[in-house]
Amino acid sequence: MNEVQDNSAHLFSTGILSSPDNLLSITQAIPDPLLIISGKGLILDVLGGHTPELYGMIHTFKGRMLQEILPAETASHYLSLIRECLDDRELKTFEFRLSTDALFAASSIRSCAECQWYEARVLPLPKGQGRPDAVIWAIHNITTHKMLIDKLSNQCVRDSLTKLYNRRYFVTVFEKQFDIARRYGQDLSLLILDIDHFKRINDTFGHAAGDAALKGFAAQCTPMFRKADIFARFGGEEFVGLLPNTNIEGAKILAERLCQAVASNIVDVGGLGVEMTVSIGMATLRPEDDTVDEVMSRADQALYKAKERGRNQVCSFSDLEELGEA
Repeated sequence: MNEVQDNSAHLFSTGILSSPDNLLSITQAIPDPLLIISGKGLILDVLGGHTPELYGMIHTFKGRMLQEILPAETASHYLSLIRECLDDRELKTFEFRLSTDALFAASSIRSCAECQWYEARVLPLPKGQGRPDAVIWAIHNITTHKMLIDKLSNQCVRDSLTKLYNRRYFVTVFEKQFDIARRYGQDLSLLILDIDHFKRINDTFGHAAGDAALKGFAAQCTPMFRKADIFARFGGEEFVGLLPNTNIEGAKILAERLCQAVASNIVDVGGLGVEMTVSIGMATLRPEDDTVDEVMSRADQALYKAKERGRNQVCSFSDLEELGEA
């Protein structure tokens, strides 16, 4: 502690910090920018932050109003935070983002991200005669951190090969949709899709070809589902589709379309055209169901029967019941 105090005293005694020019030079050398913003949203000054790859042309913001830089609603929100900070005389910490175009429009350096994320620490300037009613807005670029979090989040919910949702995420959403459908008496249908004779593709063309076939299958089926639906890879060559607000008749229409589309398409696997078919089992939520496992079990039985009947077809559990095969 004494050493720090001695060094500080030395800096003042030698004039390094007592000189306005030196102090300004030190301030401008700070890697992250400090914005001085008035209570009305005028950016009075921008200090430091001469790192264009992180902060673009942020120094051009000096003399501009927040309303000129940010969308009106966003600017209004941050103005209220500034006024709250000035009233409470307390530190405010939050995250915000700026569009890449706003930051890098006049710069030869471009960011690969659509926007840049920042952590802001806002503190009121000490009150004093002649000092403006303003805050110091300290900024730190956290875009890389945000992108890493997004990547890790995707890895938690996405299948690494097909980029569809994975089994864990599907089950989580299924349980939530199951509860909602039961509570409000809504329809909820489930499809289980299994690529026919997939082992033959692996054995004939190799596992790399099998991976390509799975990716091709996923890419072909995905556009046929609605935004409200959840299409996921459940494991191996088995896929699942969850259809909220869809009865068994609506589910059957989609399932037939999927079956026909896959059968009529040839998937390019390493320059070789591979034909595939899919068997689909269906089930829908019933009032007496207590868990998602009951719906899964019925759809699985229907899938088994579709395979047994010769594959490349759709089968619903209700059809089995009508035929006395359930």
